[in-house]
Amino acid sequence: MKLKEMQSCAFETLAQFIQTMPGVPFGVNDVVIEFASKKNFVERFKSLCAQYAPDRPINDAHCAALENTVFANAIIGREKSAVIIKTDYRISHDGLKHDVFHELMHIYCAKTEMDTEHFIDIYGSGHTPDPDPEDKTYDGYVSAGYFIWSEYIAEYYAITKTAPRKHTFPAIADNVLSMLSEINAVNEESKTILAMTSAYILTCRDIGEIIGKIGGPDFEIRAERPGGEKTLAALGNWLRHLYEHMLMEKPWKITEEFIGDLGSLYVAFVVSNSF
Repeated sequence: MKLKEMQSCAFETLAQFIQTMPGVPFGVNDVVIEFASKKNFVERFKSLCAQYAPDRPINDAHCAALENTVFANAIIGREKSAVIIKTDYRISHDGLKHDVFHELMHIYCAKTEMDTEHFIDIYGSGHTPDPDPEDKTYDGYVSAGYFIWSEYIAEYYAITKTAPRKHTFPAIADNVLSMLSEINAVNEESKTILAMTSAYILTCRDIGEIIGKIGGPDFEIRAERPGGEKTLAALGNWLRHLYEHMLMEKPWKITEEFIGDLGSLYVAFVVSNSF
């Protein structure tokens, strides 16, 4: 696509988002959408942060990710927000639409997930000054749970709102189980992998039929490696926790307890998958 076509697709997606998601707390003039070349992406991102979210911390690791792996990023401001997208003329219309919807969900969730402040504004990012080991462990659960949740919920709605549910779990099982096998205690991408695969699994059109079976004795799919059964059981617990939450009237709403439980279930999955 040409740049004008990408811009048109992005703004059409913003309009669709506002029309389809309930109670969107922003209008088309409240979100700035910009495209930037890979060469200028990080500097433009920093400029947009300074303008719309001056309190947002930016470290070297984040900049490296923006330069090398991140295609788009949401910048969430208290008034106006922004979405910055890396210019890629090879991307398809549907692919760009999906990615823009994903980033808009980050803005939407940050503004609607709690009735007062953004979750991170209340509970922090999992780093408290309290030296108590139990508190530190719990903070770690909350931090991990929130990171995975925020990526999962954005991807879940990007899939359901921009593409029909065509896949079934048996059809994708080999692929997602292969991806999940990469999750372990040393892989820095483990949280992202779990978030994305969870969204892919929970948007299967047959998920309601198989969710209670995953990891159980009647589950037809087996992980053929040491510890595989424990891994599937842990995966089943994780997915059911998410699935039950998605049955709520407003599943983007979250609580500290829900996020903390997600974090502990993530750790259980990682432990079972690391040996």
